[in-house]
Parts: sequence; structure tokens; C-alpha cells
Amino acid sequence: MENAWQDLKIDAKSSALHRVWARNAPRWRQMFTMPGTTLPCFGGAWRPTGEGTKAFSIGCYSCYATPGLSGPFATFKYNRMPLIKFMLDQHVSSAAHQVAIGLADAREQAPSKPHFKEVLSAVRERRGHADLPRVGRRKKVRRMSRCLGEAARILDKRFLKQAKSMTLIQNVRKGKLLIRFRAAAKGFRVRRGVLAQVRVPEGGAEHLKDATLTGLRNFASTMLGRNKFKVDMDCLQHLLDIGVFHCRRCWR
Repeated sequence: MENAWQDLKIDAKSSALHRVWARNAPRWRQMFTMPGTTLPCFGGAWRPTGEGTKAFSIGCYSCYATPGLSGPFATFKYNRMPLIKFMLDQHVSSAAHQVAIGLADAREQAPSKPHFKEVLSAVRERRGHADLPRVGRRKKVRRMSRCLGEAARILDKRFLKQAKSMTLIQNVRKGKLLIRFRAAAKGFRVRRGVLAQVRVPEGGAEHLKDATLTGLRNFASTMLGRNKFKVDMDCLQHLLDIGVFHCRRCWR
């Protein structure tokens, strides 16, 4: 088994990354240490790729040992080039690393309720993809916007599971299908909102039907991770049972 590991080929990117790391590692290990110790924060390791090759990557020991953290440094899979000191400085100053070394509470790093309210106001004003000085840069704002959207979808799904009737209004324009809903539940409770927005590559009733089913399936799905979803079949069947479809406008 050890000989088999030795025989694995090294790709060009890993070879270059390993040379840079080997040249700078002694100096960087002294510059970046765990608080109160001389132990280095960063290290490098070889790992098999499953394609007959082995790849070299770098990681952070503190983040790797902290449950719940993700990212290339926390999973020992950082392999970007060029590898310069600025990349390590950026990770050491990150909020996740501060939590890993015990200098910050994870709850303090989470966005506050006022920040979410400001992002919600920005989304309503169609500024959900812009920098907000009191909240953060565009990337953080977009992530918070997705969190708000997912929370609204959960509330809509919870209501529609109890709904007795539902009307779906479909608007098609420029290859996109917007599905809105109006639903009623016991006690004369009424709710309306956007159920889904999906692409319709071509016109025609068959493509419209397929896009509508895709939108319903997406709405009934729960996100388990990046590009991983689980469809709630009971919720999907309930939507199909109570839904009345109405295509209000179709624009080409």
C-alpha cells in the first residue's frame, strides 16, 4: 500500500504549490503560530485524488480541529496559486479563524437582527446585491438575502401544507416563468406570494407544464447543502391536489 502511494503521479499545479510551500514554510511557520504557543497554524499534506494522482494542499490546524467550520483552509484543501503571505494573513484575520482559536464567540460573528432588517429593506428597494456599509460587502449581503428568502419560503410552505385551496398564476416573459400563489386555509386565513421562478427555454404547452412542475418541485425541496436537495413528496402531492393553474399572460 505504501508503494502504491509512492507511485501516484503529481500534477503540475500541486508540484508548483509544493515548491512554493517548501521554500516559505520555515518562515511562515514562525510568523503564524497558535496563541500562547510556538505551534504553527498552517501545514501542508498530500492526498490521493482518486484519479491515479496525488494533490498537495494547505490547511489550518485550528480550523480543521473545530467542528462546524468549512472552507479550503478548514478542510485542508487550499491549493490556489499563487500562494503568497497575503492569503495566510487574510485567513488569520477572518472571523472563522478567530472562533477556532477561541478569541471570539461564534454567536458574536453571526449577523444581528438589525443587520437582517437592513438587508430586508435593501432587498425591497432592489439593492440586495450591493455593498451595505453597516452590514458588509456584497458577498455577505447576498448570503443574508438568500437566508431571508429561504426563511420566507419555509413560512409559505408551512402555510400551504395546511391550505385547502390554491390558485397559481403563471406569467411568462423572455424565457422565464414566474409562478405566484394565492391560498386559503381553515379559519379564512389567506396568504399570497411567489412560489417559484424557473426558465422556459422554448414556448409551448409541454415546456410550460415541465417548467411548472420543476418550480413546484423546487418549492417543496429542502436544501441539505451545496447543490444537495431533498424533495418533500407529501408537500409536492398536496400542492398538485389543491392547485388550480391560471396562465394570466404569456409574452414572447
